Amino acid sequence: NKGAIRTINNAIGGVTLTTLEDLPFGSKAIRKAGNTVTLSDEDAYAYTSKRDTSSFDSATRRMERQKQYIGEYLKLVKLKIKANPAFIMNLYNAINDYTVTDISAQELSYLATTVPGYSFNTKEIQSPTGKTEINKAGFEEFIVDQDSLKKIFVSNFYEKL
Repeated sequence: NKGAIRTINNAIGGVTLTTLEDLPFGSKAIRKAGNTVTLSDEDAYAYTSKRDTSSFDSATRRMERQKQYIGEYLKLVKLKIKANPAFIMNLYNAINDYTVTDISAQELSYLATTVPGYSFNTKEIQSPTGKTEINKAGFEEFIVDQDSLKKIFVSNFYEKL
């Protein structure tokens, strides 16, 4: 739920990253590619949610910014939990209005103790190939390569018996 972006950013104290592209929105800090900035809550929202619809294939570039943000965010969460396992409850309470789960506080506290052992690599995020084109209505449309999509599904969800 992208409505939680400001909240999760605030809960972690902001995410520091180097902007990937020039942007026509957000504060001056995020508008220029190559700026290293700790994102304010509003800039975190703009950086991960907005796109320049006047620029062809801007949705793909937005996805790259989203991957960058989540990678940096998860590094911070891991550090915070390692320093203070109770941090996970603060984060959980902050995003409670944006989530639906049946995980109890006790289960979440246990899961927090396992977080330092996790790894996350944004290069492992899989996206199907395809092409972006302008449709008959004049809007960008991503045409997914069905073979690529099938390969992702099979490699992630199929278990040979």
